[in-house]
Amino acid sequence: MSTQQSGQIARPAATPLSRIESQYRSALAQRWLALVVRSAVFSSGIITLIVSARAGASVKAAVLSLLAALAAYPFAIYPILSSRRAILISRHTAPLNSSLISLFSSSLFSSQSIRYLSAHLSSGAILAAVYAIVLNLAQPINELGCLATTPRHPLHLNERFIFLLFGNAGMMLSLGVWDLLARRLQVSWPTRNTPLAAAVQNGLLAAIPVPGETNSLTISSVWLGLYSLSYFAVRKRVWIFLLTHTFGVLRPFMINFTKPSRSLGVSIIPHLLVSEVITILAARLPPIGAITPYLSLPLNFEGLRRKSPFTPEQQLSTMLKSKNPYYLHFTLMELLRVSHNPSRRQALFAVTSKTQPPILAIWEDLLLHLGRAHQTLISRGGARTASSAPASRPAPVQDTHTVQVRQANIFRPAPSAKTSGITRSLQSALEGPVQSAPPALLAKAQTLALDARGKAEAKAVEWQGEVMGRVEKSEVGGTVLKEARGVWAGIGEWVGAEWVERNAKGSLPEVVVIERIMDIFASLACASLEEDTYGYVQQVLPATLEIIVRHRSALMAFESELMMGASHLGRGNERAQRDVKAKMAVPISACESCIRRIADAFGESLVAFRFPPAVGGALAGICQTRTVAQPS
Repeated sequence: MSTQQSGQIARPAATPLSRIESQYRSALAQRWLALVVRSAVFSSGIITLIVSARAGASVKAAVLSLLAALAAYPFAIYPILSSRRAILISRHTAPLNSSLISLFSSSLFSSQSIRYLSAHLSSGAILAAVYAIVLNLAQPINELGCLATTPRHPLHLNERFIFLLFGNAGMMLSLGVWDLLARRLQVSWPTRNTPLAAAVQNGLLAAIPVPGETNSLTISSVWLGLYSLSYFAVRKRVWIFLLTHTFGVLRPFMINFTKPSRSLGVSIIPHLLVSEVITILAARLPPIGAITPYLSLPLNFEGLRRKSPFTPEQQLSTMLKSKNPYYLHFTLMELLRVSHNPSRRQALFAVTSKTQPPILAIWEDLLLHLGRAHQTLISRGGARTASSAPASRPAPVQDTHTVQVRQANIFRPAPSAKTSGITRSLQSALEGPVQSAPPALLAKAQTLALDARGKAEAKAVEWQGEVMGRVEKSEVGGTVLKEARGVWAGIGEWVGAEWVERNAKGSLPEVVVIERIMDIFASLACASLEEDTYGYVQQVLPATLEIIVRHRSALMAFESELMMGASHLGRGNERAQRDVKAKMAVPISACESCIRRIADAFGESLVAFRFPPAVGGALAGICQTRTVAQPS
């Protein structure tokens, strides 16, 4: 009894923040469970429909397909959903490198990337096995079973089955690599509250691959052709190599793979095509088209309020103190909706005799979030950058009041008087004091060497131009060079875009958070002119405008730094500079728009506020820029 009482006493009381976070967690878990169930129904329906149609629309094939699809879902499709969700809701920062090899390796071999690629690889193999086994049970004439038994080798594998397994797994692996390199794993936060069903429907329609652009359809088609040609070309050599270097372990399972196969012909390619279609529709559409609305649409705060003892304003003010950046997005979306709704906004400015209005607590929390974002920006990522940067020693400061001591090698013996003039000259040149200019003979030699080097480089460039010209004149050579230049230019474009993305993600706070904070500040400040009876917002407005101006200045300084770094990037520098301008224009424009909206609402009364000279000049410049730009 005493043990139970001590355990109850030791249990800490739940704080308001933990209780509201638990509500967030429960609501998001229910939404995730709904996605998993609906994805299982959708994927099972796709697999059942296509496999049963391929097997002649038999009831046996439909039942087997449905059972196999439901059994394979936890191992083939759910891991893709889970790994994609982990990447979308987390802010992973990769190392800041500019070399091509480092960018590729860090993009593909991080812990999250390996998990994502492994899920794709296993999904392709499992769904190919489901298709082959079910079709073989429904129509044994297709010869797609796992085994091709012989009297000597009863566990010998079926090469047709292995062909489908490797082909489908490789196709899914290539799609996973494409997602990572093309930066397709980024959540898109909505700008308006769309019904979940409509958002999912729009996402699924947008995720359907269409001809004419790079998507799952084009990549799978290219993979189908390359894999089929390469497999038939080198299959015998590869299997012989494996059997030779595995000490006979694989011989009972693959010995017949080294012989010419009559069953493995072009008839297996349509089966691989059908398997790829099933995999793309069942394992790619739900993770790509449906997962974003389930992860990013605003929560139903009306339902949360009915289960909470806190007022809506207390909920928002408390959740602004949460350290979870994923929860912050939902809080800001709801606060943004409240700031644009006059009836909901009145509760923020309500004043009671016991407590201060909720607007002050919310405003203070928003300022703290903006301050943290500003600190992240000026520290270029904070602790990560500081820990990765090498420790540098401060340069010694020279004191002008101390006497400069002339240093010399006092242990060097004086030249002997018996040495010849040439020896003394050579010794003086090698051991004497540093001369401001090299000797005439050495200077002439350097000039001749530089001239020879320049002529050699010019000759090499001329020879290279002649060779390239001859190659371009030929039909095949011109086509090859054109394609090679296009591929190389594409790689340079990717390097530039990836470099900008990593620098921005490592040093720049989340842009959508800054945009929403600025929108909330502007909406509440403009509404305070009529709704803030006691002028609470006007008391904190000067400090708010000052930090917005300073944050804008830090953003512009970071933009200049990125532009300078992009100019030295080499290949891809033009793409990097374009991306820097586009990426930095969004938060800078959000800061300027907030300032202009407040200036328009307050008008001449804004002059009553006092600002430091630099901040006041920046505010005037932002407003004048808009004023000058309007007539044009």
